[in-house]
Amino acid sequence: SLSLFMKMVCAVYVMVSMDVQPGDSIPVHTFQSLASRAIRSADVVPVMGPFSRGFSACLKGTTLASTSAKLSLRAYEDLWMWRVILQLGFVDRSWMVVPIRVPLLLRYLPKEDAVHRMHRQAAQADDVLYVDACTEHGNGMGFLLTDVGWNSFRAPELLQHVGYDGEIADADINLLEFVTAVIALVAVVALRVRQGFGVGDHRHIHIWTDNTSCLSWMTMNRSHHPLHLYLLQVVTFLKVTYNITVTMGHVPGVVNVYADAASRQFLLPNGQGPAIRAEMQKLPRIPWPTGLLSDINRTAMS
Repeated sequence: SLSLFMKMVCAVYVMVSMDVQPGDSIPVHTFQSLASRAIRSADVVPVMGPFSRGFSACLKGTTLASTSAKLSLRAYEDLWMWRVILQLGFVDRSWMVVPIRVPLLLRYLPKEDAVHRMHRQAAQADDVLYVDACTEHGNGMGFLLTDVGWNSFRAPELLQHVGYDGEIADADINLLEFVTAVIALVAVVALRVRQGFGVGDHRHIHIWTDNTSCLSWMTMNRSHHPLHLYLLQVVTFLKVTYNITVTMGHVPGVVNVYADAASRQFLLPNGQGPAIRAEMQKLPRIPWPTGLLSDINRTAMS
């Protein structure tokens, strides 16, 4: 609503100084206002869910007598995401308008467990996407958009990444699966835009992955690692720019046959690679965003 929108603008632009930094002290009542408005806004605009809980987290450990609290790094990032996203809303309000079915789509139905919710979401999706990655074949990656197309590619330069503490860690399978999911999602959105998907339209994309860490990051929309947070920010801006709803589900690896074969460049130990490739080549290859992968590689080491 107009009222809630203006309250959010006031909270993130006026109540908190524009040059605030992590570690600065902020009045408790300001944190309370930020937290309540962000959580309420994100409840009806789910795309901002990942950036709605950092303000309340700053109040953990405070006493009734406390008048101020420290701005955490997470809350600082949340603050700036709200500032940027709300600024986009000044000229294009389409991302703030979602079909009434979307909030219901993301909630659990009575007596529904996580597995049933995943399948319900997939059944209602406009696009169903399968993704997979492996640490072999130059960090192979692959995806299949059901009945539409597929691709198989590599990320050989993505070998290490730097954390907030400056320590360098090796890229593991969890990160590669996450990168694959984001790249495949961007590829599908780009395809639909080329086909005429326009501003103001809404599209629901469901992603199946056999990696539980990737599933968690994409479902909870939160990570304390800078590279993972960058990927989540990419997904958020994608959702906002094109009014996309993304749901996730876990599929056992033995069922994720096509994406698995594509990630392994169809070099399978059971010898079924050529047959699977022949079947998949009945569908066209969907171009994947090479520029995004370059940005990911650069961000990983910055």
